[in-house]
Amino acid sequence: NAKDLFGEKISLSSDGNRLAVSGYLADINGITDSGLVRVFQFNSSNSQWEQMGNDFYDTESANEYGRSCVLSKDGSTLVIGSPGKSSGYGETSVYRWSESGSIWEQVGATLIGDNSERLGTSVVVNQDGTLLTIGCVNASVSNVNYIGRVRTFKLISGSWVEFSTSLFGENQSNYFGYNLSMSDDGTVLAVAAIGWQSFRGRVYVYS
Repeated sequence: NAKDLFGEKISLSSDGNRLAVSGYLADINGITDSGLVRVFQFNSSNSQWEQMGNDFYDTESANEYGRSCVLSKDGSTLVIGSPGKSSGYGETSVYRWSESGSIWEQVGATLIGDNSERLGTSVVVNQDGTLLTIGCVNASVSNVNYIGRVRTFKLISGSWVEFSTSLFGENQSNYFGYNLSMSDDGTVLAVAAIGWQSFRGRVYVYS
């Protein structure tokens, strides 16, 4: 619909047959700017994209639901980041496709950010959906605002456990973590800090 911004974030599985799309200003069930994420499967028999499971949307207005979304390489895991949720602390949820039930089932608890850091600005997941990295662009340290933070979680016995120490930007208004990319095995991570040096921008790579 008009002003949905459908396609603001998109993610394909490695075989190109599953597609996740966010429209973070979509109006759903009469709720203005509820936000929306949909997943589609390509049906080769009729050459059509068909929706997998139900819509993901918020029950509150203007919370940027689904501002970021990503599929694992095999398309079985879906991550949705909603940085406007929880009064700007941000939320991130992970789902796995159930072939038997033909539904997306949540994996572990919803992750909630700290101190209005906007957890879920960006999200990446490794190939098998067990290692999750999340950007928090509004994170502040020692009263220095918007340095940005990147946090990594590992799935252990069905729960998301924070893994390794957080990564932070260098200076105020770095917006470190605005965008992320991770190798399939989760051992190499690239992080964008778009605000670095008056928005010249900078990208860091970690192993």
